[in-house]
Amino acid sequence: MPLSFDHAIVTVPSLADACMDFAAAGFTVTAGGKHEGTPTENALVVFGDGTYLELFALREPGMRDDLRSRRTWRDVDALGRRFLPAFLGPYGVADCVFRTPGLERYVSTAKLRGVPVDGPFSMGRERPDGVRLAWKLALPMSRELPFLIEDITPIERRIPDAPERRVHANGASGVTTIEIAVGDVDAALELWRQWLELGSMSREDGAAWVQAGSVRIRLYTAGGGRPGTQRLSLAGANALPESVTGLRVGVA
Repeated sequence: MPLSFDHAIVTVPSLADACMDFAAAGFTVTAGGKHEGTPTENALVVFGDGTYLELFALREPGMRDDLRSRRTWRDVDALGRRFLPAFLGPYGVADCVFRTPGLERYVSTAKLRGVPVDGPFSMGRERPDGVRLAWKLALPMSRELPFLIEDITPIERRIPDAPERRVHANGASGVTTIEIAVGDVDAALELWRQWLELGSMSREDGAAWVQAGSVRIRLYTAGGGRPGTQRLSLAGANALPESVTGLRVGVA
């Protein structure tokens, strides 16, 4: 089934402050809403092709201290295990998401191949205007892999298609590169093959590259750091919020 890059998650300490910071840096920010199933809320920075940055925050900032005090995640459901640890480290680029209309098939195939994955799960959020959105998620247990989303409600409700919401004063036009830290590049590349079945993959200078539409994914050795999505580059942007780590201006 068709598979495409959907969005990247950027954790922020305060959604209201992040919206102001991104707007001041020349981004058009669209209000998101409060999630169901996790104590989080979001706002969107949408690009012309429908991909976006998700500004992702805890509804109660004090919850970060509670998360840091946890000794185990065994009593937390799969949604919490995937999303809440992103708030333990520095704020910034934290995860990436691919979209498919055939989520169940990917999950079934991955499980047959021995790839640990949870789901599909139902999730949603309510927009500030009261419209409820619904989707399904498939969550690999490894943070070296992206998770998958399939819309239940029309995608135009989740990702605004109004042209004025997709144009940015700073010139940003989309995500060009996503960088993901992994424990072992060869093992991670094989996991990507088994999970997403993407054919365009290559090795270069100790790292691996995966082509997903117009977005290039770089898998590199974590070097003792935490695995998972760490950085991304944007095309065209001539300004970025100084308060957010992991965002860079691309050359394309």
